[in-house]
Amino acid sequence: MTPPPPLPQGVREAAVISTCNRFEILLVTDAAFLAARRVTALLAERASVPPCALRALLLVLSGDDATWHVLRVAAGLDSLVVGEAQILAQMKRCRAAAVAPGAGGGKVLGRLLAAAVHAGKRARSETDISRGGVSVSSAAVELVQASPLSPQPPEPPAPPLPPVPAAAGAR
Repeated sequence: MTPPPPLPQGVREAAVISTCNRFEILLVTDAAFLAARRVTALLAERASVPPCALRALLLVLSGDDATWHVLRVAAGLDSLVVGEAQILAQMKRCRAAAVAPGAGGGKVLGRLLAAAVHAGKRARSETDISRGGVSVSSAAVELVQASPLSPQPPEPPAPPLPPVPAAAGAR
């Protein structure tokens, strides 16, 4: 396994969560704005795009906002399909990679990611959040099956009506 690249100046810890629909970099730094600029520049250089083009696509959170975001992600609240379980496994892998010897994580990210995994487990065990579809594809299947346009089984024929007495005549 190749060692991780050196952390940008001013960044004490770093971890990455990369899934099919998200790429997040978690940083521990004393200068959030400066660290965000440096990481944006590194990403822009790697992608061969101007930093201003990349900056327009980024969401930068710090402090409590960043902490709550990580907890919401682990709980499945910030997913394309609310409650999907794959993100929790990915968060566990992120924690394991971040706290591995020689990796970019440390005590702060280790604790944050451990708390996030714990929160994700509690959200799934104490609520019905993961009751529905577990992925975009399974949610799409459920949606199609529930659609009024989807083929439905034929309704059974109506039972025969009982005879009704009828009379006609004149007095």
